[in-house]
Amino acid sequence: MFRAALTATLLMSSAAIAFGSLWESPDWAVVGTMGGYVGYDSNLTLVHDGPSAYLVVANPYLTLKRRNSETDFEINGGITETEFADSNLPLETDISLNALYEYPSGTNIIPVYKLSASWLRSSQPNEFLGERVQNDEYTFYGEGYLTLTGKLGIRGNAQFQSYTYDSESLNNSRRGQAFVGLAYERSPETQISANVGA
Repeated sequence: MFRAALTATLLMSSAAIAFGSLWESPDWAVVGTMGGYVGYDSNLTLVHDGPSAYLVVANPYLTLKRRNSETDFEINGGITETEFADSNLPLETDISLNALYEYPSGTNIIPVYKLSASWLRSSQPNEFLGERVQNDEYTFYGEGYLTLTGKLGIRGNAQFQSYTYDSESLNNSRRGQAFVGLAYERSPETQISANVGA
């Protein structure tokens, strides 16, 4: 009876988010958020008759960002703590960190330069092993535009992604791609390009 009542309460969603500016100057700001919720997962490992648990999750997050500028620059970092109540699974800590640089930035503006990078350490359920496996995900993306004439230019971009698992039973993976091409600017909001890549 207690479990049914608790499940019904959790299904009604219990979530809270606090948001606030921790520090500001004319050009920079540090913003923090604190989120949390409770829930229920009926299969934590994605296998037949896998374990279930009630979840209690807390997620503090910090952002350093540029203000009042044509350049969009920000660094974000956060931690997600997950407690699996009524389960023998240990406390799970996920960490994320990402950064973005873009110039110029704004609505309907195509950036001349854009760089982004991220790192995520998390524990995800793996249906082949029947357990939650910690992994590290790294991503990098960069693009740039070099003007040749008033309307023509060269645009290039590169992307890299890597997954590393804390289990010898799973294969790590890495993937990269790069493209470069001739771009034609029809208007400040529109570009057409022909690219080659690998």
